[in-house]
Amino acid sequence: MTDPLEEFRLRIKCDWITPSHRCYRPPSWPPPGDWPVIEDRDGKTVSCWKDSIWDLSPFAGFPFQLNFGDGPDNSRSVPLDPANAELLRRVVGWHMFGPRAVRSVESLGDVFTYLRSIFVLCSHNRILVSELMRFPKVLKQVPARIAPSRYDMAIASLHRLWDVRDKIGFVLVDPGGIKQLVAARPDHVKVQTAYIPPRIWTYQMQRLRECLDDFLSHRQKVEDCFNFCLDVYSNNAGSLEAAVTKRIGSRYTPFGKTWKCATTIAGREIRVCGTFRATAERFGIDGLLDRWVVIPDQEMDVSKLSAYLTLVQYAGLAYIANFTLQRIKEASSLRADCLLWEEDPKLGRVPIIVGETTKTDPDSDAWWPTSPSVKVPVSAMSCIARLRMRCAAENPKIGVAKVDQDNPYLLSRSDEPWSGTQAVPYTTRPLPKAYSLLIAD
Repeated sequence: MTDPLEEFRLRIKCDWITPSHRCYRPPSWPPPGDWPVIEDRDGKTVSCWKDSIWDLSPFAGFPFQLNFGDGPDNSRSVPLDPANAELLRRVVGWHMFGPRAVRSVESLGDVFTYLRSIFVLCSHNRILVSELMRFPKVLKQVPARIAPSRYDMAIASLHRLWDVRDKIGFVLVDPGGIKQLVAARPDHVKVQTAYIPPRIWTYQMQRLRECLDDFLSHRQKVEDCFNFCLDVYSNNAGSLEAAVTKRIGSRYTPFGKTWKCATTIAGREIRVCGTFRATAERFGIDGLLDRWVVIPDQEMDVSKLSAYLTLVQYAGLAYIANFTLQRIKEASSLRADCLLWEEDPKLGRVPIIVGETTKTDPDSDAWWPTSPSVKVPVSAMSCIARLRMRCAAENPKIGVAKVDQDNPYLLSRSDEPWSGTQAVPYTTRPLPKAYSLLIAD
C-alpha cells in the first residue's frame, strides 16, 4: 500500500538536508504541533509547527522568518487570531512540503505575504478564513489588501488551493470567488528605468570610491585602533572568548566619561581608557569617524568604529556590484579570494570576480569580468572581514569553520564585544541592505 505521505517532502533547495532529517517529511498531515518543521545543520530543532514564528534562516543561509501573528511578539507583524493562524500554517506548510511545493525561501515568502493579507482581513472582521465565501462584503475587500504586483500570483495560488481543498481541509476561495477577484484585478503598469543617468552613476561611484580610498589611506591606524579596543575588552573580560560571548557589563567597559569602579576586580586589573574619542585621537582616526559616521554634536563612542567598518563594507559591496552587474545576493556571498587575474593574449591581465550564482542554474564557480578598480573594494573589505573574524572565531555560537577563517566572506557581521548584537551562525549570511539605502546613507 502506498504511503499517503510519500508525496510530501521538503523541496526548498538546501544542500545539507537529507531524508534522514526530521524536518524533511511531516509525520502526518497536518503535522502535530511539536513536530520540528525547521532544523539546523546539527539536527537541532529551530522551529516547531505550533510556533508563532518559523525561522527558516538555516534553509535560506540568511535571516528569514515567517511570523504567523499568534504569538507575543507582533511588533513587526499584524496579529492574527489563533484559529486563522493555524489555518495559515496549513497553507504555508502545503506550499512548503506538498506535491507542488516551492523551491526557495524567497518564493515561500511571497506566498506567505500575499496570502497572509487575506487571513489578516478575515481576522480583522472576526471570521475564519474558511468562512470567507459566506461573507461577500469581506471578499470584496480582498483586492485592496493584495499588492498589485503580486495580484496574479495570488490568484494562481488560490486556484491551486481550490484544487487541493480536500487535502488542506478547507476552502479559501471557490471558483466563483476567484472569478470575482479576477474581475476586480487592479491596474498595474510595470515601469523600469532603462539605465542610471551617467551624471548620477558617476557621482555615486565617486562617493563610494572616496569612502574606500579614505579607509585604505588610514588602514593601519584603523587596524591598530580596532585591535587595541579588542585587547582592552579581552583584558577586562578575562579572555577574548568571554568578551565576545558574555557582553561584559558597564563595570568592565574600558570607555566612558566617568568611572566609579575599582582598578581591580576579582584580582584582575581593569583597564580604563577614558572616552573613546580620546582613543580615536590617539590612533589618528577621530577625523575619519567624524567625516563618515558621527553626526555633528553627537558623542563618539566605540560603536561608531563598528558603524564605520560596516559602512566601508557596504560601500565596497555597492562598488563591486556596479562593476560586475551582480545581483546583491551574489555580491554579498563573495569571499576574500574572489579577485582573480587572467592573462589574455590580446587584452593582457583581465580582472575576474569569482563567486556563486543562483540565476538560471546554481553555480559555485561563476565568473564576472570586471574593472581593475575592484581591487580597491576587495582590499578594503578583506581587511575588515579579517579583523572581524578575530571576534567571530572566538564565539562558539557563531561556529566558524577553518575554511572560513582562512577565506572569510567579504560581508561580515559586527561581532565585536561592544556591538551588542546577538550571535548568529556564520553560515547564516547577513541580509544585505538595499542599494538605495546605502546611497541614502
